[in-house]
Amino acid sequence: MKKRTLLCALAALACACSSDNQRDGKIIEVFQRHSYELHPAAGLAAELRAGGPAALKKFDPYAALVGARPEAAAARPAEAPASTGMLLGPCGARVCALRVLRGSPADKAGVKDFDRLISVNGSGQSPEAILPALEGARGAIEIRAERMGRAGEIGFSVEPSAFAYPGVVGLYSPSASAAYVRVPIFYEGAAAVVEKGLASLKRYGFRRVVLDLRYSRGGLPQEAAAVFRLFAPAGSRCFSIKSRHKGYSMEFPGSGGGPYSRLPLSVLVNGETSMASEALAAALAEAGARLYGSRTKGSATIARTFRLDDKGGLRLGVARFFAPSGAEIEGTGVLPSREIPEPAGFKTMWQTPAETLFYRDAAWLAAAKG
Repeated sequence: MKKRTLLCALAALACACSSDNQRDGKIIEVFQRHSYELHPAAGLAAELRAGGPAALKKFDPYAALVGARPEAAAARPAEAPASTGMLLGPCGARVCALRVLRGSPADKAGVKDFDRLISVNGSGQSPEAILPALEGARGAIEIRAERMGRAGEIGFSVEPSAFAYPGVVGLYSPSASAAYVRVPIFYEGAAAVVEKGLASLKRYGFRRVVLDLRYSRGGLPQEAAAVFRLFAPAGSRCFSIKSRHKGYSMEFPGSGGGPYSRLPLSVLVNGETSMASEALAAALAEAGARLYGSRTKGSATIARTFRLDDKGGLRLGVARFFAPSGAEIEGTGVLPSREIPEPAGFKTMWQTPAETLFYRDAAWLAAAKG
């Protein structure tokens, strides 16, 4: 009986070893076929034997085994912050609603773009009086305002509520004669939204553009490339995606002189600007744009997951974004023309209180001046 048990145990061990060897072989095969850099099979095998799958990070910092996908749980939507949906900024010495976002509480209450605020909950009309009153308000906010071309005061009662900001936010700042556009991620159609939004602001006669790529996680590279062509002068080259595999490499057309290529362009970046957004910032900088903020993340590697077996797969870096000049972005990032530190807690800039953002944002204030 003991002899049979021992034989069974040895057989199970042999099967497990065989299974492990098969998996290691599959890992090496996938690594050699798809990794960004080619590594000898013998070296990969030796590292696997010595340190297991974790040792693969010596070859590719993005390499990791991933388990089989569990049944997808219902995604819980992120809770939107309470907001009026007004983005305030200076109109000379007065506080203006530079943008009232469609469908927001302020929009429903009747506030319009460029309404000049006289008071908030009985405050004075200076920025020093209005901004603290707005930031400290609880419940309904009573606003008195003036509207261009209309005599007398207008009153609004605005109740802040959960309001999700749109994917692309744009506005015009009269004090800076600047159009501002924020793109947090390049989703399908984002470039067309940017172009349409800027076209709608043309009637104000803006003389510069500020593109905000802070906390922008990248997204579709073709959309980022389309935004590049809106701003870059004729003859400017776009970023590229390079790999030793033709199937992962991508080249994007340069600029023929976009509709806003003759205007000064400032780009806002920080340590969370990554991937396609980081490559776009690099390309625009090489095309003559000025960058404000802090060094970008240096995360420019495209990773893919390849199935190994029923237990899961292998994640690998397969390609990288590069600046038009060929400069590396991975691990180095893009350094701005002017480094400007962010205030503490600025990561939540589109949460509370977003209404006063354009008075608190040092990078925007510097970029708007040019």
